[in-house]
Amino acid sequence: MKYEYARLIHRYLLPLALGLALMTPWPAFAQPAKGVSRPLATARGKINFSPDLIPATPASLPVLRLTPQKPPLEFVQEILRHAVPNAKPLAPLAENPQLNGKEGKIPPEIVGAFDEGQLAAYVDMKSGDAEVFPSLTRQKSMEAGQEGTQLERAMVLARETFARQDLLQKDATQFSLEKPRPLYGETAERSEAGGTPKTANRSLYLTYVSARRSVNRYFVYGPGSRALVVAGNDGSIQGFVRHWKTGTVSGEARETRTHAQVAEAILAQLRPASRFNEVTVMNVEIAYYDGNRNYLQPVYRFTAHIHELMPAEGGPARPSRVDDDFVVGYVAIGTAVEPLPSLITRPTTIPAEPGRPVQPPAKTPGDPTVGRYVVRNDDPNWVAEANEFWSGLSSFFGGALFTNAQYFWAYPFEFNTSEAAFVNSVNIAINQVHGDWWLFSTSSNCCDLVDITAIPVSKGYGTANGGHLSYWILHSCEVVPSAADAPCATDARPWWTPWFNIFRGLHTVVGYRTIMWIDDDVSGPYGTALRFGAPVVSAWFNATTSAAGYQGNPTYPAHCGNSPPMGRPSTVSSCGRENDWVYDTSALPAANCLINFWQPD
Repeated sequence: MKYEYARLIHRYLLPLALGLALMTPWPAFAQPAKGVSRPLATARGKINFSPDLIPATPASLPVLRLTPQKPPLEFVQEILRHAVPNAKPLAPLAENPQLNGKEGKIPPEIVGAFDEGQLAAYVDMKSGDAEVFPSLTRQKSMEAGQEGTQLERAMVLARETFARQDLLQKDATQFSLEKPRPLYGETAERSEAGGTPKTANRSLYLTYVSARRSVNRYFVYGPGSRALVVAGNDGSIQGFVRHWKTGTVSGEARETRTHAQVAEAILAQLRPASRFNEVTVMNVEIAYYDGNRNYLQPVYRFTAHIHELMPAEGGPARPSRVDDDFVVGYVAIGTAVEPLPSLITRPTTIPAEPGRPVQPPAKTPGDPTVGRYVVRNDDPNWVAEANEFWSGLSSFFGGALFTNAQYFWAYPFEFNTSEAAFVNSVNIAINQVHGDWWLFSTSSNCCDLVDITAIPVSKGYGTANGGHLSYWILHSCEVVPSAADAPCATDARPWWTPWFNIFRGLHTVVGYRTIMWIDDDVSGPYGTALRFGAPVVSAWFNATTSAAGYQGNPTYPAHCGNSPPMGRPSTVSSCGRENDWVYDTSALPAANCLINFWQPD
C-alpha cells in the first residue's frame, strides 16, 4: 500500500535524496520564470512547485512563550444565566453520573454546567480553556431574509466581547474578527406512507464570529488559539469558545538555510505523496504554529493539492469521482522549539484489516462503542486524524467512557452489504475518507466507492433495522450537501435524497458541504467536546468554525462548478434530536422528519 511505500521512501531514500539535493546547485531545478511552476518528476507522478512561492524571511522572528489565562468563570456563568436559565451552576464534571463511576475520573479542575442532560458549558480551571455550546432547540429562529441586521449585531457583540481584557488579555499578539457566519436550518418531512418530503422555509438560527490571531501580521495556525462568539437572534451570546493562552516574547528564530534548502525541506514532505500522484503546491506563507502546548513558533506553512494519477493497485490513469487530497504542512523557521506536524510521519497506531465475521467487542455497560474507518492507500494524515479523534474521546484519563470497538481500513462492504457487522454495529462511527455529494471512496480518491444514495431502506442504519449506530461523523469533502447546495443547475437531487433510507434509528450525521483539509485540527477538539458531553451538532459547529485553517475563507472548486469557502459544515438530524449528546444511544424509530443545519458561503 502507499503507506508502506511512504515509510520506505522516508526511511531510506529521502536522506539520500536530501543529501544529493543539497550538493546540487540551485539552478539545476528551481529557477523557473517568475510565478511559473516547474514539474519535478518522481517515480510515476510529479510535483508542481515554484520556489518563488516561498516568501522572504525577516532577519529574525520572535518566539512566544504561552501561559494560561485566568478561567472566565464569571463570564461563562453570565452567558448561561441568559441562554440556559435552568442550567445548574458550574460544578466539577466528575460529579455528573454519566461521567463518574468509571475506571478513572475527570480531573476536578474541569467544571461544567448541564442543561436537559447535555453539557451546556465547561471551563478548565488549569488551562483557562472554556466553551459554551448553543442549545439548538432553545433558539428562536427567524425566516431567512433578515441576515444583514443579524450579522451586523453579531459583529458588534463579538467586538465588544473580545475587547474585554478578562477574555483576551493584551499580549504580544494581535487578532482580527472574521466575517460573520450565519447558521441556517431547514426541515424535510414526509408522511408515514413515504412519498416526496415537504420542506419548510429555511430559517436563521445563530450567527458565528471567530477571532483570527496573528503575530506581527503573520497568522497563527494549529489546534490552539481558537476563539469564537455565537450570537442568538435576540442579540445575546448563546455560544463561546476560548482556547487562547497569553503570548510573551521569550526568544527569536533566525533562518540560516538558503532558499534552496527551505524548498528541499518542503519537497521532502511531499515526495512520498508524489509516487503515484500529481502534487501541486498551492501556497507557502510565513506563519505561526500553536500546538496548544507552550509556544507560538514561526513556520513556513504550505498547502498542497494531491491528484491521483492512477489507482494504487495499478492500471491506467482515470478521473476520480470524488475529491482530491488537500493537505497542510509545516517547516520550522530556525530551530523548532516544539514538535511540528509532518506529512511523512508514520502514525504509531494504524487501522487493522477487517475480518469476517467481526466478533463483538467486550464493553462496559453504558459506554458507547466507537468505529473508525480510514481510506486505504492514501495520505497518512487520514490515519492521524482518526487517532486524534480517539485521543479527544479518551483525553485526560484514557478511554474509560468509550469502547474502541473497531478501527479498520475502509472497504465498501463495511457500509453496504455487511453493515450489520461494521458501521451499524457501533454507536459512533467516524469516516476518514475522500468524498463528494453522498459518495465516498474507501481506496485512494478514486476506488471502491460507496454511494450512499444506493443504500436501500433495508440497509439503513439504526435500531429500526436492528443496528446500533446513533452518530455518524463524515470527516470528508462534500458528503453532506446542504439545502443551500442541493439541488443545483447540474444536479437535481435535493439535500434529503438519501437520508430517509439511512435514518433508521440514526440520530445525527455531521460532515462538510464543501472541500476540507485532511488535517484540519477539528477531529481532536471535537472528540474532547463529545467526551465532556457536549451536544453532537453544536459541538461540530464550534469545532469547525473556530478552526484556524478555514479562517480567511480559502476557496476551491467543488460540486456543481461552484468555488465555495473550504471547511463549511453541514449536519442532518432526526427532528427533535439536534441537541443529543453521544451518551444518548436510545432506540429511535425510522425518521419521517429530518432537519439540516449548515453555514453558507
